[in-house]
Amino acid sequence: MKKGNANLDFELNLLPVISVLAVCLSFLLLTTVWVEIGTFDLSQAVGTDATDSGKNPPSMWVHFENDGTVQVSVKEVDGLSQSLQFIEIKNQGRRSNIRAIELHAEKLKLAVPNLNVALLLPAPGSSYDDMIQVMDKLKKQNITDIGISPL
Repeated sequence: MKKGNANLDFELNLLPVISVLAVCLSFLLLTTVWVEIGTFDLSQAVGTDATDSGKNPPSMWVHFENDGTVQVSVKEVDGLSQSLQFIEIKNQGRRSNIRAIELHAEKLKLAVPNLNVALLLPAPGSSYDDMIQVMDKLKKQNITDIGISPL
């Protein structure tokens, strides 16, 4: 028995494929734009690339604890009183005492006018809002080089 001539013409509708491809391409372009908008330039303020003199600049280290307690210490400053060198600021409930941190930063800036570097060291349970408020208060004290240590 001989088979008849089967119709070998086959049409593939490419319109849905092109539509899905266009949506994927649009999504890719939009997310690329948002990633670019959400970035900012960073430079290392403390460490080997900070200065050419080999000595790190005076810096303020702000350690956030999980319960909202904050420890503020100053590095690379000689002759500073112990009360300004290190202080532990108790929490207010589960939040950090932002006003006390601001007052201490103000005292530090008066005692060490060339203090322009601050490093925030969060704990895993630290409040993001508290860290942003501390950064704002430090910027108001002309402490311009602020970094956040990763967990």
